[in-house]
Amino acid sequence: MTNIPVPNELKPFGVKGIFIGGCIRRGEGSSFRAKAHAHCIISGTRNYHGDNKFLGWICVRSAKRLFTSSGNISQLLWHETAHIWRRSWTEKQCDIWAWQQIRR
Repeated sequence: MTNIPVPNELKPFGVKGIFIGGCIRRGEGSSFRAKAHAHCIISGTRNYHGDNKFLGWICVRSAKRLFTSSGNISQLLWHETAHIWRRSWTEKQCDIWAWQQIRR
């Protein structure tokens, strides 16, 4: 299992773990189309990404997408955090919130 510690800035928003190199549910090396996804949907609902035990996890294909060159949390990571924090938000709402977090 390849994971990294959750940055302290993300913990208040419900992020429990970050898995790199595939999907935590399917294992290291597993493939998915997006650059990243959040396990934020409860079992039995649309767009469900696996077992409820992974709620709060963010999966990314590559570690290089997590932080900017200056070491700040990337827009992608903030976007996936928004999915966990506010499950009902649309992609656009998550994008807007992510950019607001970067500009703080």
